[in-house]
Amino acid sequence: MGWVKQNATGSLLGLMLVVGGLDLTLWMVDAGYATVAAQTETQTQAPVQTPEQAKAQASEPSLPDGPGKDIVLRACVKCHALKITTSKRATEDGWAASVNTMVNRGAVLSDDEVDEVIEYLSKNFKPAGSDQKQPPDSAKPN
Repeated sequence: MGWVKQNATGSLLGLMLVVGGLDLTLWMVDAGYATVAAQTETQTQAPVQTPEQAKAQASEPSLPDGPGKDIVLRACVKCHALKITTSKRATEDGWAASVNTMVNRGAVLSDDEVDEVIEYLSKNFKPAGSDQKQPPDSAKPN
């Protein structure tokens, strides 16, 4: 009878060691997972830019504030750099032709948004010197 009691105690002790070992192993795996998860989250939150990407972003022009700016940012930069838009100068008719061409090529704009974008671009990116008043026809020399 003593042997059975001693054997049961030894088995219980062995079982406790196995459970304790499993508990320690699971704790270590959990701690390792938490570390990897924290590193992954940090990498996701702060993407590393190459020097070329940082330079391109820094040289990206900004748009003047006004109605239509958010639409231009949403619709135009999907396909090309903002610099393409900001370097162009055109009359209202010229901008209308450009915007309509972009819509025909797939730019997603409602009719109201098309009008707002044309107005915004023609106001902020008009031809150089177009703010100057033209002399009346009667002021022309004969």
